[in-house]
Amino acid sequence: KLPKWSVGGSSTDQAPGDDSEVILVPRAVYPDPFRTGAANVLVMCEAVTPNGEPLESNSRAAAAKVFEQYEDEEPWFGL
Repeated sequence: KLPKWSVGGSSTDQAPGDDSEVILVPRAVYPDPFRTGAANVLVMCEAVTPNGEPLESNSRAAAAKVFEQYEDEEPWFGL
């Protein structure tokens, strides 16, 4: 299990400069296809405020709410 990470969100326009703390919450871990080896992974994270609220740019949180409503369904994704 990976820990939550605290980052400054103002440099990525995820938070204003006077209140820039953003918490990255690991949600999925995948083997790194470019750097092989057990220690190399890619981590997909969700961005939240320090009190746990999803950031405005966090579309995963909205999708998770819908998925929870239809747990017996299998989601399809496309571009």
